[in-house]
Amino acid sequence: MSKREKILTFLSRRIDKALEELKKKEDEKRKITQLGDEIIKASREVVSFIHRRDLKLASEEIVKLKKKVKIFHQLTYDSKLTDWGYVIQVYQEFFESLVLFSLIVGDMKNVVKETNLIPSLSLLLGLSDLIGELRREVISNLIDQKVEEAKELLDVMQEIYNNIQKTPLTESVAPGLRRKIDVNRITIEASISDLYQEIRSLRLQKKLDDFYNASKTTKN
Repeated sequence: MSKREKILTFLSRRIDKALEELKKKEDEKRKITQLGDEIIKASREVVSFIHRRDLKLASEEIVKLKKKVKIFHQLTYDSKLTDWGYVIQVYQEFFESLVLFSLIVGDMKNVVKETNLIPSLSLLLGLSDLIGELRREVISNLIDQKVEEAKELLDVMQEIYNNIQKTPLTESVAPGLRRKIDVNRITIEASISDLYQEIRSLRLQKKLDDFYNASKTTKN
């Protein structure tokens, strides 16, 4: 066998090994994306159930989600794909829905148990997106004139924001986080304005009611 033939034989074997490795990775990614898509869809459904105040369905979906996330965690860990952007997104959406549910029902045990499975970037991105969902809850409570509940949720938004933005991170380390933080600041400012306007409106309404009742008393 000539030297060229030996080189070609060696390369042929190495090509086969490379193809086999990449085919295995392709199969692993297919399994991960199939399960990940289910987790993303279910997480968004949980958020939708919460906003519609269907907490029973949200709770049932959370139970299913946690089981899927454990399987997802094992798949990504075994495949060494924990830093893959898609994986980060899946954990991000799951964590966002989990914390939102826990805050609304007032039970943090789910968050404490599941946080160790969540990559650091997913945790920060998920909490950043959570601020937008909490704004929806603030608006909903203001519409129902539940000012104290709205104020408590606004305090939560501010606390999360203050914690996330206190240590600036570069885009290379935390892609997308800085942009979300900027959006969060605007979201919180808008929520503060909405709360302030509602409080003013309620105070004005009370003054008008008091004036009206006093007028009726005087006439009588």
